[in-house]
Order: sequence, then structure tokens, then C-alpha cells
Amino acid sequence: MQEFELFTINNEEGEEHSFMLLKEIEMDGSTYWICNEAFVNEENDNPEELTFGDTVAFKVAKNGEEVIIDSIEDDKEFEKISSKWEELQDEEEIEEDDLEFIEEDDQENK
Repeated sequence: MQEFELFTINNEEGEEHSFMLLKEIEMDGSTYWICNEAFVNEENDNPEELTFGDTVAFKVAKNGEEVIIDSIEDDKEFEKISSKWEELQDEEEIEEDDLEFIEEDDQENK
């Protein structure tokens, strides 16, 4: 089972937003994090019961141990990282389909 990292950032108004890191992508000399916004169930405040919102991309810089997370303001840069994320998702879907197909063949040969 894959584990995902949760982190919280404050927006310009000081409001907290939680995100789940899905994938780190290196592209054109920059690092990007693809994340889902995560909401804790307000009724029982159980951190294991999350609801997920939009998928967002952040540009990430590291300064020693410090991680600096920034929004992507440039439309072309945003389109490039969005396209790369879609490409990676398509590749993962193909691999999963291939794995299922191989498992079906293995069962037939037994």
C-alpha cells in the first residue's frame, strides 16, 4: 500500500489548507508537486476520514532543509506540468491494465 504525505500551508489571508502529495515531478530544471486538496471530516474531526478536492500543482524550491512552495503563475509553465501529469497518469493506467491482463493469462495457464 502506497503512503501519501499530508502537509498544510497558509494562504495570503492566513487560512490553512491541507494537501496530499501525489507525485513529485522534475521538469526543465524545476521541481513540481502534484497534490490533492484534503479536507478533514468536520463532523468527527477524524484525520483518517479525508475528503479530497481539486488536484493542484505547486512549484517547489528547496533551500537546505527548508521547502518553499509556490503557485504556478505562468500559463505556459502550468500547461506543461499539467500535460506531464496527464501523461504520467495515462502511463500508470496502461501499466495497471497490463498487469491485470498478465494476471488473467497466468490464471488461464494453470
